[in-house]
Amino acid sequence: MVLPAFPAKSINCVGKVLGTVPDLGEELALDRLNDLCCRIRKVYNPGAVVLVATDGACYNDLTGVTDNNLWEYGASLRKMVVAKGYKCVDFVRIMNLLDLHTDESITKERFIALLEPSRRQLMETYGDPHFDANACIKSDPDYKLTFDGYAKFLKKDLAYGPIRNSAASGKKYKAKVHETAKAMIARGVAFAKLIQKRYPEHPDSFSMTPWHCAVAVDVHGNFKTGHVGVWRDTHELVHRNGQPYFFREKSDLYSWDAQVEFEHLYRGGLVVHSAAGFFREASLSGGLDDEDVPQEYRGEFSQFMYLMSNCNNECQKGDTSHGSALGTSSILY
Repeated sequence: MVLPAFPAKSINCVGKVLGTVPDLGEELALDRLNDLCCRIRKVYNPGAVVLVATDGACYNDLTGVTDNNLWEYGASLRKMVVAKGYKCVDFVRIMNLLDLHTDESITKERFIALLEPSRRQLMETYGDPHFDANACIKSDPDYKLTFDGYAKFLKKDLAYGPIRNSAASGKKYKAKVHETAKAMIARGVAFAKLIQKRYPEHPDSFSMTPWHCAVAVDVHGNFKTGHVGVWRDTHELVHRNGQPYFFREKSDLYSWDAQVEFEHLYRGGLVVHSAAGFFREASLSGGLDDEDVPQEYRGEFSQFMYLMSNCNNECQKGDTSHGSALGTSSILY
């Protein structure tokens, strides 16, 4: 399965995304792709592989994403897949699709050097010199939807970049946004033709994406997506490896005396890492009586968190009478 996706993070780090590198949004998206392949293998013996055709290089000169940030985003995605041990998710770059680079690995310097030649060859070989974006937008509902979608996210994406700063008025900025959206449509058509030629048996399809949003986790363990402004007042920002990673609903359930870190898992579940090197294991099979849990914490996931937060002092003291020492220990639910 070929999926054109994961271009780069939006340049709007003020109102849309947490930063320029992949975070929990991308992690969950990759988890889902891998899970899809695993499920297919259960009913189809040959299994499945998702080949992600990263398309950021097609547009980053239009969207304001720097070449360096484009490289870091793609390299971090690949590291994330390796760290997760996913064998069914792979990536392909535009310069490989165009045969400008034949090795799977590539240096940062070579990648950046090939960006402009790749875009030029893409349009020279697969671009239609007679393509009229205005006519397509007027006559084709699909192109109109694509244009409206591009214009909507570009208006926010470009608001904090050089394009907005150079626009003398709001009207001129809007015109520049529309011009950029039309250029992206033309390149998208060319990129689709390139994909169709290289993988003719694969149709395409599209769906808020992690490179245009931030992920929030509520107190029940549910994942939600939205621009960062949606979550700032009601959620706390969680960092991982020194970078902003996702938002978590504010709750006393996450306030432990012990030094712990919570890891939320795809398809539900939670791992609590304890810096003390101990963990306490608990199960809700059989459940808790509702009267034992405050009203706001009722529900399976919240019950678990309530139970675990009540035993955090034992984690802090290193009490292993109800658990085990694991070195870099954790609680898995």
